[in-house]
Amino acid sequence: MAMVLNLFQALMADCIARREHLERLEEKAAHVNDAHPQSRVLDLRSRYSAVTSAMKDIVAKLDGQVGVHEDYRKAYIGCLDWMANTRHRLQRLSDFSGDCRTLQDRLQQLKVGQSFFYRFHLINEKLKIGYLLCFLIFAKHA
Repeated sequence: MAMVLNLFQALMADCIARREHLERLEEKAAHVNDAHPQSRVLDLRSRYSAVTSAMKDIVAKLDGQVGVHEDYRKAYIGCLDWMANTRHRLQRLSDFSGDCRTLQDRLQQLKVGQSFFYRFHLINEKLKIGYLLCFLIFAKHA
């Protein structure tokens, strides 16, 4: 997605750089006594304006989609990190060796952890909905 955005940004920059050519053509057409070249230059000017505004719209939409995708990717990586840390923590808490007090502390921590797992389940459901929405938005704009 970022590659497509870079491609459109390069095309937009190239399109804007060609403005000087159009301006030189307008200057030369102004020196011609015939109205035909001037009307053709005006047509080129309107087509150029339409192309540049369309490119700006496309780049703005792609920039927003890339930003949403990057946010999703960061959240996904954060979730994977959290899951790895939680797995390590649960493995540490599942050790049944030690005295009675240590085992009671671990059991209490596991009970507290249950609420985190319930919240994780809810977050996972929201992530699925968010992913579906991003897919639908992308499909609509593609």
